[in-house]
Amino acid sequence: MEKRINQGKQTEYVKRSIINYISDHGLQFGERIPTQFELRQRLGGGNAVISRAIQTLIEDGILENRGRNGVVVHNPHVEGYEGRNIGLICHRDLEFTSMATQMQAIGIELNKHACQMTLFIKSNQESKDVFELREFRGAQRAVLQHKIDALISTVLLSHDSVEFCRQNNVPLCYVGISKPNAPGVIHNLNIPKLLKNVKERGFTRPLLVHMGHPDTAQLKEDFLSKS
Repeated sequence: MEKRINQGKQTEYVKRSIINYISDHGLQFGERIPTQFELRQRLGGGNAVISRAIQTLIEDGILENRGRNGVVVHNPHVEGYEGRNIGLICHRDLEFTSMATQMQAIGIELNKHACQMTLFIKSNQESKDVFELREFRGAQRAVLQHKIDALISTVLLSHDSVEFCRQNNVPLCYVGISKPNAPGVIHNLNIPKLLKNVKERGFTRPLLVHMGHPDTAQLKEDFLSKS
């Protein structure tokens, strides 16, 4: 029984890896995926596990077996399939329209790349400059046990938390953080860039509305000096 369970997990792992490969390489209809030999080299699974994973994706209409020409992509639209599991560190302030919209946008973008999203939310609304990973329920355990493939944070994490992710080989990046301490930053509050975009669209009196912590004063200063 244990052997079957392990094979089932291995099959799902191979399926996820194939989905990730299709998404990462932008494969289109008719393009080949790696051969079973190449998949064994990449993933370490046995023939039976890899064959089962490919057959399942063929039955789902994602792949097509063309015999001597190999296995090719039949449907490149892999939205909704499980690829990578991305953890999202989020404060409880989801009642703010801006934060809720941001979460929705992240979720849509992850779905496009066949990623599922796991939320790690802080239980109280305490506001401060830096947070610890352990303050977000289940996040530290998920990183330690490699239940997530990467981590996105909407709050600034401590250097110890960043180092903890690095030591466990879980990539971390930020969304909307103006003073990050980790690579791979997505910074959506670039005032000069925003103002340039506004002017290109023909607006002459830009207005900045920002409900956030801790950089409201700095954003206001940048806005007034650039506009």
